[in-house]
Amino acid sequence: MKKNTFIGLDRDPAKVAAARAYLREKGLYGSVTAARWDGSQLPYVDSLVKMIVLTENAGQISENEMMRVLAPLGVIVDAREREIEVSRKPWPVALDEWSHFLYDASNNAVSRDTVVAPPQGLRWTCGPEYARSHEHFASMSAMVSVGGRVFYIIDEGPISSVYLPPQWKLVARDTFSGVLLWQRPITSWESHLRGFRSGPPEIGRRLVATDEQVYVALGYGEPVAVLDAATGKQLATCTDTGGARELLLTGGVLYVLADDLTADQHEERSTAAGSAFRPSRIWSALMRSQARSCGVASDRSQGAGSPGPRPPWSSRMEWCSHSTAQQATI
Repeated sequence: MKKNTFIGLDRDPAKVAAARAYLREKGLYGSVTAARWDGSQLPYVDSLVKMIVLTENAGQISENEMMRVLAPLGVIVDAREREIEVSRKPWPVALDEWSHFLYDASNNAVSRDTVVAPPQGLRWTCGPEYARSHEHFASMSAMVSVGGRVFYIIDEGPISSVYLPPQWKLVARDTFSGVLLWQRPITSWESHLRGFRSGPPEIGRRLVATDEQVYVALGYGEPVAVLDAATGKQLATCTDTGGARELLLTGGVLYVLADDLTADQHEERSTAAGSAFRPSRIWSALMRSQARSCGVASDRSQGAGSPGPRPPWSSRMEWCSHSTAQQATI
């Protein structure tokens, strides 16, 4: 699942050309590439690279330059001598993490990060390029970032029509480069046809992460799963946590707020909530509202005190009025 890119740098154009030819011959070009460089300045933005391997042709690159492009917790492997040396860039004290829906277990949406500032550009982008709808349930349900990784729950269903089936997933990416690390499907989630900002308000509280583990219920009615943060492999299942709605981790203890609904009952509730926003019902309610307005105008046109003959569709209008009132209670 990982899609890391490996780039070999050399000052000799002949060696670069030979390396590219070899990679194409082996069908490796793309995930592994080769490029020229000046021997001193690395052609990358700050805090992007996860690993730097130095060989005898590494040039006069300085430690400050390597630390500039290396992401926090990134590694330098120095193989220029017989004894290989490995060093790691520490996590900056000024850079904070976001483990819960609202920062941490305190439920206070203010972190201690002092690096954050007004954005000046994009570090990386990834798909999907567009959300599925601006009038229905948001495509992004939850997001946390811990240990140089970002975890989020997203609907990657087709954007051609929001009425096509959803594809909910838990996705993990490298925080600094955007590289896809792993993803897990979510079997049952909130209806993607719910109205915009119509709830449920606790949807973002079903995901909590630490440096090593991710805690999440991979579907309504499901128990809390403990996943390896680096690989997505399931390490354990928390018993008696079926129907988890909110998670809170503090002091090494995971607190779970759960309901007693089964997965089928959640699916029935979710379907009912989403069906009220289907275009056929919305269009029908709109037409009924217009019909009532036309009916009133027709009656008043007969003059005050003399309603005159009712229009031929008046009985239909009254039926629509009753039906619309019933619709409003759904």
